Amino acid sequence: MNKHPSEIQKQSQLQQSKIQVHGLVQGVNFRYLFKRHAYRNRLKGKIWNDPEDENYVHIVSEGSISSIDRFLLEIDRYRKMNMFWDGMAPVTSLIEVDSVDVIREEISQFSFDRFEIHRPELQNSGQVLLSILEKLSMGGALYQRFHEDHNMNFQTLDERYLRIHEGMERANRTLQEMADAIRT
Repeated sequence: MNKHPSEIQKQSQLQQSKIQVHGLVQGVNFRYLFKRHAYRNRLKGKIWNDPEDENYVHIVSEGSISSIDRFLLEIDRYRKMNMFWDGMAPVTSLIEVDSVDVIREEISQFSFDRFEIHRPELQNSGQVLLSILEKLSMGGALYQRFHEDHNMNFQTLDERYLRIHEGMERANRTLQEMADAIRT
């Protein structure tokens, strides 16, 4: 079977597409699903949630024109219906695509090694983790101080109890001596 020359060109020519998807696309596994579609289509690039607007997901994909076309068709399926077939069983999706904006340009080589989910919300995670660890450390120091104070309070109570106990024993001995003196 011979392929049409334009089809051969589509399969060999590299392209980068910058895709902006608008709709119910965050918190519904959109990124994970389309990472899988990117792998199936042999695309490289990245996908990420817009940190400032929960209605947008951004995608940069690189591959052959035909691969990018198939990838865009997958996205378009979510604009046209809320139920699709994935293999053997129907899958109801929470994803609702309202619009897709695409900018394409030819490239001579890939900019990415693979297709990955980018998480800009975790970019400062090292600083956040450090802050959490500092607070935990401070909390640990406060707990240790509380524990030491608590132990010191018990030690103080023990000393007081011992003094009270000794005082009670002296009082009991004195009362016993007085009772013995009255009997004789």
